[in-house]
Amino acid sequence: IRMELIVTLLALIVLRIVEVGLHFWYIRWQLESELAKVETADGKEVARSYMEEQGKYYEVRDKESIELHMQLLLSLGFVLLFGSVIPIVSVFALVMFVTTLRSAVYMHTHLMKRPIPRRALGIGPWQHLVVGLTVAGILMGGLTLSFHGVLLRDAPTVARVSFCLAWFAGGLAVFAVATLLLPSEDPTTALLVRRRAYVESRLHTKLGTAMLTSRKDGLSPAQRRVLRVASAAKALRQAENWGVLAEE
Repeated sequence: IRMELIVTLLALIVLRIVEVGLHFWYIRWQLESELAKVETADGKEVARSYMEEQGKYYEVRDKESIELHMQLLLSLGFVLLFGSVIPIVSVFALVMFVTTLRSAVYMHTHLMKRPIPRRALGIGPWQHLVVGLTVAGILMGGLTLSFHGVLLRDAPTVARVSFCLAWFAGGLAVFAVATLLLPSEDPTTALLVRRRAYVESRLHTKLGTAMLTSRKDGLSPAQRRVLRVASAAKALRQAENWGVLAEE
């Protein structure tokens, strides 16, 4: 099983590199073939704009994000589940992490369209999966040491099961203590929340004032929309000038 796990991680690393290479050459082939067609039809070179080039790139949607997280979670699962049996697998998982993250950065900056801001739920569900893998890894380590380790090779089944349960309980206790000692939230989270709340309150105040002014002046609906957008932009600039979005 050791060689199978190592070969699996190596195959994932190589496939990730090949995937990025294929995406790169496919995008370049599309761009070059389009330029060749335009040059053949008109007889002269045509300068392609940035937006036209972006139109040939891949889109960044939920599917691409899930695939990226799945690759990282898969390599992490190898370490958490089989790290007690094959410690060297952590080295290959580290290489897998570096390759996946760096290739994702390259694809997002060179091969994918500029993402459109969308409302998202965050990475909370992935955190639940990581916790589940951690608990499963603790149990897997206890089972491996109990039934395949040298320490309890000639021990009765009751002793093995007792050792496995004690290992599992001790691992959960250590995990709980580490969770308490190492907070999961960054100290700057509250600061960012306050900044956002302040900017939103300023925008709401400006929008309300603009709407009242537009009703008094008898402006058309189109003029009211323009006034609201201008007031919101002005409020955002004021918030930035006042240092609300700067470092405290």
